[in-house]
Amino acid sequence: MAKGKAKGSGKKGGKAKGDGAKRQKKVLKNSVEGISKASIRRLARRGGVKRVSGQLYEEARGVLKSFVEVRNACVCATLFTD
Repeated sequence: MAKGKAKGSGKKGGKAKGDGAKRQKKVLKNSVEGISKASIRRLARRGGVKRVSGQLYEEARGVLKSFVEVRNACVCATLFTD
């Protein structure tokens, strides 16, 4: 440490938290649309599919959405009965 210099008095400023720009979350209108073509393709590959049709992506998103809705309803019903 240099002579006459106090500990911790570096060049970095001591800005208060919250002064910077706020980060905004990306809001998805339909969360199922956030599932990319690549992720659907990976799921198809895992299932043994060699070639994926263009119409499959929307169909897969629809099936996934219905599955999540039914699953959510089952969880809610289970909580209600407990």
